[in-house]
Amino acid sequence: MRPLFYLVWQAANLQRLVQYNESLPRAVVATTEAIDPDASIEPDLATGPPDGGWPYGVGDVVDSFCEGSDGVTLFALHEAPYADVAVDPTAAACAAPPAGCDLVAGVATWDEASEQVTVAAPATTHGPVQFSITGINGTYVPADVTGGITFPTESLPAGAHVVYLKDAGLGGTPCRAEAAFNIVRTDPPGPPTGYFDSFAVDDVEVFLYYVSDADGRRVTVALDPAGGAVQDVLTAAQRGRAAGEPITQFCEGTTRVDLLASLEAPFAAVQVTPNSPSCTVPPLTLTAAGQAPAAAGGAGAAVATVGGGTYPVTVAVVQTGAQQQRGSAGTLTFALAPGSYTLRATDSGSPAQVVDAPVLVPALAVWGCTDPNATNPTPGATADDGSCVYAPPVVTPVFAVPLLNSLRLVVEEAPDNCLTFETLDNTLFCQQTRPGQQVRPLYVQKVARCDGGPLQVLTNYTAVSASVRRWGDGQQVATASGVRVQQLTGAAAPLAVAVSDTGDGWTRLDSPATADAALPATLLRAARVVLAGGAAGTYRVRSTGQDAATGAPYLVLQRPWAAPGGDVTASWDLGGPGFDVWEVPLDWAALPDGEYTVRVRATRNGWADAVANSEPLRVADAHPNTVLVEYRNRDNCFGMVWTTGITPRLRVDGVFFRRKPAGTLAVHRNSTNVPTVISSTAQRKILLETMEVPEYLHEKLFVACRLDWLRVNGVRVQAEEPYEAADQTVYPLTSGKVALEQLDWLGAGNGDDAGPVLPEGDNLLVLRGTGGFLKLRGA
Repeated sequence: MRPLFYLVWQAANLQRLVQYNESLPRAVVATTEAIDPDASIEPDLATGPPDGGWPYGVGDVVDSFCEGSDGVTLFALHEAPYADVAVDPTAAACAAPPAGCDLVAGVATWDEASEQVTVAAPATTHGPVQFSITGINGTYVPADVTGGITFPTESLPAGAHVVYLKDAGLGGTPCRAEAAFNIVRTDPPGPPTGYFDSFAVDDVEVFLYYVSDADGRRVTVALDPAGGAVQDVLTAAQRGRAAGEPITQFCEGTTRVDLLASLEAPFAAVQVTPNSPSCTVPPLTLTAAGQAPAAAGGAGAAVATVGGGTYPVTVAVVQTGAQQQRGSAGTLTFALAPGSYTLRATDSGSPAQVVDAPVLVPALAVWGCTDPNATNPTPGATADDGSCVYAPPVVTPVFAVPLLNSLRLVVEEAPDNCLTFETLDNTLFCQQTRPGQQVRPLYVQKVARCDGGPLQVLTNYTAVSASVRRWGDGQQVATASGVRVQQLTGAAAPLAVAVSDTGDGWTRLDSPATADAALPATLLRAARVVLAGGAAGTYRVRSTGQDAATGAPYLVLQRPWAAPGGDVTASWDLGGPGFDVWEVPLDWAALPDGEYTVRVRATRNGWADAVANSEPLRVADAHPNTVLVEYRNRDNCFGMVWTTGITPRLRVDGVFFRRKPAGTLAVHRNSTNVPTVISSTAQRKILLETMEVPEYLHEKLFVACRLDWLRVNGVRVQAEEPYEAADQTVYPLTSGKVALEQLDWLGAGNGDDAGPVLPEGDNLLVLRGTGGFLKLRGA
């Protein structure tokens, strides 16, 4: 049940609550509860809202909000249940979260001593913030109030409660948040000591008293003046209450007693609920935590935290006999030498509850490196001081060029004095030999000047460059430097972070409050974090967590808490796939017509250079009888291509050989056995044939035609079947083919619903595409 904002009013010692029930079917429920009498408030609850007590006219919008994709609006009424519900399942405002929604509820804390709950100041840029809980409503204005929202809870029963908050939002769509808290009273209210209700009939005052003795529980009546008289049966107007209205409730042990109004003498009835949860004393709880001495030779401490039970509660150290007492839930601290102890809590109930808790008071911390995987672990160290040093990981050189680059490159073999054999895929096509055919047909890949684009390289080398050379004499004519577009190896760049105390002595690491994004996913997966600035050192990650208020993730480091001396940054090992993504721009526009090759070089200190050469290519303004194939993919395409947003452009000898008309047809045979066309849709398919290209281009085309996005000669197409290459023969240049469907073409999309309207008497299960449901036609 969600209390509605401001739909609550009081009369004398009654309070009416109007609440929204979000469980299906959605409804508004109005209830009446007894409260402490207030002589200054005397509107009439029987007929409706009092003047000035409810700022809504009939039909006014009380509240509006989203439940999933449903928009819910509540309209005011002036009769029970005082609000009506309207649901819009297609509300545009509920299709996505409100833009700019940044309301974050503060933590709600209940204090038994003051019977108050405090909600830490909510964060929002769209104030003010309204808050509502059963019977309590208000508005929080950050500029006017400091320290959050505080309100009394004497009228709330024990148990779990939720404070609902909403701000002004953007465009009239408020943001919402919730803050939960729990009421656990150690001393339930007892029977009233005086009269619990009074009313006047004519000139006689009637006072009602509660009595519980050997004769049972009952209500007695006293009149003022003592000689006055009141009839045995009254009207509701004379009684001032309706029959059965709750007056008050209290506990006698574990039994709850409710006093309800009656129109017959003694004008109140006693209702008893044995073993009521609201009158049961909660179980006594005890937790203990040890603290090391602050200096050598000093005492440590054991901190006991008690909850539940009947107060006062006594906590004792079993080994020493020392004891202390608490009058309410909270903590007690015992000064103890390092060692193992048992704390025992005993409440004042009958019978008393007794709970034990072990605690270890640690010895003075020995600072040093506590990680056995470091190169310098400190023997006997119990606290990590960030001095751990780690051997650099063994790095294996990686140098690869994804298959779907427009050019094919092969890695140079290192020259040596031994016989060099052709190896697996490291020899240019024109340099490969075949038995019985020493002279191969030279194939030069065709490139138009407008076919430029980046060349992608996957490597853990630290620099990548390319040079363009004339085919034949090897003369260098152009150079290009690579750019690392994705860093997936090594250490991440220092990131500003916030550090704080976890509450149990360790260091918590969060994204700063001023940051727009949470901690990076690579940091949340890191095993160690290197801090610099106000807190320096290398620390292991103890655990990860999620903030209860904001939901933001955080890390807990193996670093005893100490306040930083300034701003703190963190870096960490990215732990990626073993390579970074580099791109080298290739621009053919400035080259004269001719044949060229591209040489890619990767360098890193201490490593031999990695060098790859491309197949020869011919640059010209145009190449007759060629088609331009462009392709890309949304993901890593099962390891075949690494995606960084590039669109490779591949030009091959080919021709659109013929059109292949195709389509879909759906026919229904009705109850008279007559076929009826339901739909008929045309499809335009074109057969693309490539001619006399080497096998490495067939490989590229096969994968390109399986990707999410494919364009041929500037037109979007899609292949339903695989690209097929002809059988390889002694002659190594072969053809291939693939059927492509044109996605958008003039005249497409008007072939549906070719048949007549179906007769109503036919039994037919029809899928309604627009409505998203199945309908059975006919009886």
